[in-house]
Amino acid sequence: LVNTNYNAEEGEKTLQAGLADAIVFGRFYIANPDLAERLIKNQELNTNFNMKGFYGGGAEGYTDYPTYEQQKMKELLFNKVLH
Repeated sequence: LVNTNYNAEEGEKTLQAGLADAIVFGRFYIANPDLAERLIKNQELNTNFNMKGFYGGGAEGYTDYPTYEQQKMKELLFNKVLH
C-alpha cells in the first residue's frame, strides 16, 4: 500500500509498474466525499484540508466538504455576484 498525494493517473502508473498493490487516498477521501467519481472523471481534487477536524471534533473539517458539483455551483454563484 502506498499513500501521499496520488491522483488517478499517478496511482494507475504506480500499480501498472508493480510498485504497489493498492493506492490509499486517506486525506483526499475525507476532503472529497465524491472521490471515486472525481478520479473516474479526472476532476480536480479538493486539496484545501482542515487537518484539525480530520480525526476528532464535529462535522467541521471532517464531513462538511462539498462534492465537485457543489463546489462548482458555489464558484459559479460567487462569480455571478461579483459581476
